[in-house]
Amino acid sequence: MKEVIRKYREFAKRINPDIKVIKGFEWCCYSDTAEIEVPQIVGDNSIAAFMSTIEKQLAKSGNQALIDKYDNFIWCFMHEMGHLCKPKKYKDKLVRNAIDRISLLGFSSIARFLYYRLKEERTATQWACDYVINNQKLVAKYNWEIVRRYKKYYKNMNLTIDN
Repeated sequence: MKEVIRKYREFAKRINPDIKVIKGFEWCCYSDTAEIEVPQIVGDNSIAAFMSTIEKQLAKSGNQALIDKYDNFIWCFMHEMGHLCKPKKYKDKLVRNAIDRISLLGFSSIARFLYYRLKEERTATQWACDYVINNQKLVAKYNWEIVRRYKKYYKNMNLTIDN
């Protein structure tokens, strides 16, 4: 996993040198410390719901073909980068309260639908799509390098990648 994290760190530094990447258990970011948590094992519970938001955003600009060009590992990472790289126009406390209320619904499809409709989430997704559209060569390079390292890591753990 060290090699996966190292590549994500390298990629993040190309975009914003202040962002740190840490190993964790889920895709998330911490705006107070400018950290992105990268999961060791990527589950598919919320990936499908998240990827549908990426697909819709790309379709708005006629770039829906990019959905299959880059792996879910990259789209998730770029979305988290979007939280940290976009101008901050929201109130942390209000967003936290909304997320807390939605989390009471558990991992239901309704909860995921509501979560990805939050302005904060839509803005991060928009940033991710815009960045990928405008930096395809760089994103393709890191897509290949990161996926290759994840596959090696998963193979060593006797796991398979489903995404």
